[in-house]
Amino acid sequence: HGWNHRLGITKSEDETKMFFTWTNTYEDENNDNCDPNIFGSWRKIEEPTLAIETIISFTEGTDYDGLSYFTYAGDYVFTTIIDDSIWYHVPYTQTLTPVEELTNTELDPVTHHYVKGIEFGELITGVNNQIAESGFSVSQNTPNPANGTTTIKFKLNKQENVSIKLTNIIGQTVYENNLGLFNAGFNRTQINIAEFEPGVYFYTVQAGANKVTKKMIIE
Repeated sequence: HGWNHRLGITKSEDETKMFFTWTNTYEDENNDNCDPNIFGSWRKIEEPTLAIETIISFTEGTDYDGLSYFTYAGDYVFTTIIDDSIWYHVPYTQTLTPVEELTNTELDPVTHHYVKGIEFGELITGVNNQIAESGFSVSQNTPNPANGTTTIKFKLNKQENVSIKLTNIIGQTVYENNLGLFNAGFNRTQINIAEFEPGVYFYTVQAGANKVTKKMIIE
């Protein structure tokens, strides 16, 4: 009963990486997946032991939160390079927008819409193994798209000094803050983005010698 999990597998163009996406509901006691969000993870085919273990929730805290019922992942990712990171963008669609979910009737036509932000980042400076071994991971900011404030979660396996930097689409630093020492475990920080212009930005969280960069959208 209920909704299935819409498992999708998308490959890199050279077919050396696989990107997994699916839908799931938090605290789903009845296993009916009635409030699905989009999740994802990925691995290198030739080095399966170096798989990125972090599972990303792409739609939690966005307009699509709990509304990802009919979703479809493309066969191949699009790739962009920004600073020292490669970004793999999964073409992803679903049949209902949040507005249509509230207003459509059974007589309305079925529409397909791209879901932005289904993407994975990888450092290209040769430190991927170091980050994996460090136990350091950074979540997608929520909400995303964001306005006012946004929250970023990160995980440490030991006490580290943490800093965060926000850059715009042309690489200009618009925000930088040394957050200080954080204990091992799950932590979070909040950024006030109310004064930033709408658009695409990239945030880099650095813990000791390790850093992770992800994209955020400000409305």
